[in-house]
Amino acid sequence: MAVAAIAILTALAYPAYRAYLQRGWLNEGTSALRTYAQRMERAYDSNGNYGATACAVAVPAASVRWTITCGLQSAGQGFIATATGRESATGFAFTLDQSGAQRTT
Repeated sequence: MAVAAIAILTALAYPAYRAYLQRGWLNEGTSALRTYAQRMERAYDSNGNYGATACAVAVPAASVRWTITCGLQSAGQGFIATATGRESATGFAFTLDQSGAQRTT
């Protein structure tokens, strides 16, 4: 009887715990993306563009769950940075552009 009760509690608690962890993982991705965008804005303030042929700021090394990429637009006057989920965050992607517009896919 006690084993059955523990099994039921575990079946109910595990999905909630997994969702709790996932919220933290998603926050990690959006935070890394915002930090990168802030660095790009500082580069724009210094150079007058986000880069000539490539993004002016090197993208951070991939973390366990996120890979950040950057692409230029409008001859270096715009950019789109993307955080793409890996490992336990696979299937999630966030984008942020120079105007601060955010998208989730």
